[in-house]
Amino acid sequence: MQINIPDNAARLVHSRATAAGFDDVSTYVAHLILSDHSSADPRGALTDQQLEQSLQQCDRAMAQYEAGEGRDAVEALREVAGKHGLKQTQ
Repeated sequence: MQINIPDNAARLVHSRATAAGFDDVSTYVAHLILSDHSSADPRGALTDQQLEQSLQQCDRAMAQYEAGEGRDAVEALREVAGKHGLKQTQ
C-alpha cells in the first residue's frame, strides 16, 4: 500500500516518527493506526439484545425518577460504601 502525503505534512510525520523512536514512517503510521484502534471498548460492541436491554433499563430508571422515586446520589453512595466497608469522604 502506498499513501501520498503532501511535502509539508511528510516532513512533520517524518520528524514525529524519528522523535518517537521509529526507524521509518510506515512503522510509525501503522503504530498510530493500531493505537487508535486499541482505544475501542475491549468488550466489543453491544449485541442488539444487549442494546435493547440497556435501553429498557434506562427507560425504567427515567420512569422511576419521573415518578419521584429518585434518591439523593450522595446518600445512595454513602449507603453503598457503608455496606461494603469502603472509606467514606466528607
